[in-house]
Amino acid sequence: MPLYEHYCQGCDQITEEFCKIDDRKQFVVCKHCGGSAERIISATIQRVEPSWLESAKANLHGDNKHTIRDRNDFERYLKKEGIAQAG
Repeated sequence: MPLYEHYCQGCDQITEEFCKIDDRKQFVVCKHCGGSAERIISATIQRVEPSWLESAKANLHGDNKHTIRDRNDFERYLKKEGIAQAG
């Protein structure tokens, strides 16, 4: 279920709301001051499932047991495999 963020100009705070895509609202009541908060576009976070990451690690250098230790290793793997990153 998506997390939507709404910004309130009245108190300069962000209100978060989990809801179905069909139930999303452009405006909600601010949980901080009771004013009107408008939906904003915010950064998304995508979690890499462990099984996919394990597969990526195994395929990084063929049969070599090299692992992805950090973000740089991960980005090199994506580039090598021709996988485009979202965002």
